[in-house]
Amino acid sequence: MSPKIIGNHIEKMDRQLPLTTKDQLQKLLKQWLETKGNTLGDLKGRKSSRVPLLWIKIENILYKINADSKRKGILAYLENEEMKNPWVLIPTKRLGNLTKVTNHINGNPIPGFYMYKS
Repeated sequence: MSPKIIGNHIEKMDRQLPLTTKDQLQKLLKQWLETKGNTLGDLKGRKSSRVPLLWIKIENILYKINADSKRKGILAYLENEEMKNPWVLIPTKRLGNLTKVTNHINGNPIPGFYMYKS
């Protein structure tokens, strides 16, 4: 079951009921882009939030996208998806573990796009 868009934000998903395809994720993100929201989730006045908002499970691997992912990051991610760039795990800024997801052609992080292998 796909999460709903409420106002300018996507409602928080249940981890136990993740999206199961990249197509479902792309469709949801494109629908969200039709809103005036700047972040995927409602941050309730905060500047950032590492709260997982979206869950996607592909090939038995669970991924999460945080609520503070921003419009420009989502746009860049979707452009890279249209180019059929693969998902790559890169080191996170804080811990350096290989859990951050990017689909940038050179494996660079996408500013404003906060997706991680869970």
